Amino acid sequence: MFDELKVHLEYQAVATENIEGNYLFTYCFVTDAEGSNVDCASFTGKSQNGSIAKGDTITVSDEMKIAMVSADVLNRFQSLKFVPESMYEEQREAINAQMDQ
Repeated sequence: MFDELKVHLEYQAVATENIEGNYLFTYCFVTDAEGSNVDCASFTGKSQNGSIAKGDTITVSDEMKIAMVSADVLNRFQSLKFVPESMYEEQREAINAQMDQ
């Protein structure tokens, strides 16, 4: 059986470095109760004032969609674990391959 899960997220993120442009990207893993990664997602916040300086607080308001995955995966959804971009990129392909199985 296939379902779609939508979760509306709204949170504030603080820039840890200067960012050229007005977008702040955040990255996370969708985890189960055991802390295993079952999916991954990224979200974007936008500054209304142009470039983002280190220490600026940006509001991220987005909707996470987990489309066309098994009900088993949806039932395992427990939390979001925010991670650095490098960790996200490193593990994203493995998570996607696992989901394809």
